[in-house]
Amino acid sequence: RFVSDIADLRGGYPLLNALAERATGLALAADGDTERAREALASALANLDRFPMRFEAARTREALAGISAPSERRQLLEAAAATYRSLRATPHLTRAEALLAGS
Repeated sequence: RFVSDIADLRGGYPLLNALAERATGLALAADGDTERAREALASALANLDRFPMRFEAARTREALAGISAPSERRQLLEAAAATYRSLRATPHLTRAEALLAGS
């Protein structure tokens, strides 16, 4: 609901737009619409990679991994874990490594 409330602001704030795209992708994934979720998360990731927002991009990679094919899932999780490791984001790194171990 919040994403639709900020629709008028998104065009003027690229970072806000990327975060709103991720929120939309997560909501779509939760509803089982993986195709549209994948599109929204991939779009969010492309936008976040243009900013110096490595942590947010890693979180988006992790979310996208959750709805991706096994080979792509592993690649996304490894990239997210590498970012978490470099940022010393220990709780996120621990979760990503657990997901990697299970894949």
